[in-house]
Amino acid sequence: MKYFLSTVLSFLLLTSPLFGQTERPETIIIPVSSLGDVSEIRKQILQNTLEDELKKYFMITPQEKYEQVLE
Repeated sequence: MKYFLSTVLSFLLLTSPLFGQTERPETIIIPVSSLGDVSEIRKQILQNTLEDELKKYFMITPQEKYEQVLE
């Protein structure tokens, strides 16, 4: 029974799509824009919060690379 259980567990771990994945996808975050009356301080807080949350799932590319792509 132990052998069967360890075989099933090994199979599940080896076939998992996340197994061996070492890098997160790369992304660029563009500056926050808004409609209406939103202060610059509030925009910066939203930008920082967005970046902090996305860093958990993506590798953030520097803003300079975004500007190069625009040119």
